[in-house]
Amino acid sequence: MRRKIIKQGNNSYTMTLPISWIKENSLEGGSEIDLLEEENKLILARPRDAKHPESSISFDLNGYNERTILNIINQNYRKGYDKFILKTDNKDQKLTIKKIIKESILGFEVTENNKDHIIIQNIAEPSPDKFDVILRKTFFIIKDDGEELINKLKNNKKPNLTQFQENKDLMDNYTNFLRRITINAKIGGSRKSYLNYYFISELSHIQHAYFYLVKSIINNKTDAGFTNLVNETNKHFDLLETAYYKKDINLAHEISSNKTKLQKEIFNLLNQNNNKEATYHLGEIIRHTHLASTVLFGMMN
Repeated sequence: MRRKIIKQGNNSYTMTLPISWIKENSLEGGSEIDLLEEENKLILARPRDAKHPESSISFDLNGYNERTILNIINQNYRKGYDKFILKTDNKDQKLTIKKIIKESILGFEVTENNKDHIIIQNIAEPSPDKFDVILRKTFFIIKDDGEELINKLKNNKKPNLTQFQENKDLMDNYTNFLRRITINAKIGGSRKSYLNYYFISELSHIQHAYFYLVKSIINNKTDAGFTNLVNETNKHFDLLETAYYKKDINLAHEISSNKTKLQKEIFNLLNQNNNKEATYHLGEIIRHTHLASTVLFGMMN
């Protein structure tokens, strides 16, 4: 889309904005917008704290299973929809929807439950300016999981799976919300918003790997070699947190180097008669921590 610049007086220039964009964002004469300079671009956006007009979407759930319903809700929630009209008269599907809302969608509730449909809606979602606070909370959840796990292993005690499940539900709520506002508020600008989205997704994968690791060792024994590697893996993640907040490219490079060493230890454990499932999930924590660190090379400037 191209627009002509109109000269106003000696030092001012104006241009018209597309009416479709004005209507879509519920703007009018006198409304404020944010301007972001990015190299040779000038990006116009609604202010982060502005109330966005409610958007809705409708789906006929047919005979869809829980996983498909989860995908429908999660992906369209991340796109920014505020209201879902889900057509179903199936009681089990409605229970599934309520479960998904509780475990994965921050600030949404069921607002209607009729015979042939159920409506879920945004009623208490945090504002986008909570991005940094909630991102720090996701780091805290992962570190809490790692510390709880290593303490149990060192003391030959079984981890409390319920605690890790609660953290997983919290993590899903937080990372879904962070991805939603990253898309809609372009967190980091147009160039870095994709990197933010990818980074947040990797944090989600890391926490999930901790959960499934714990699940796999509840009724299985581990040895000192496994415990030591869990401890090293926790330090590996601590390095990611430090690299992210210090914007330190050398620490990001160190994560890459550590990954190679840690993966060799994973392969050694897999070749022994240990809990291969738990070792696999530990390897996934290492792998996703490294993948998260690769994003930092594009976020340092």
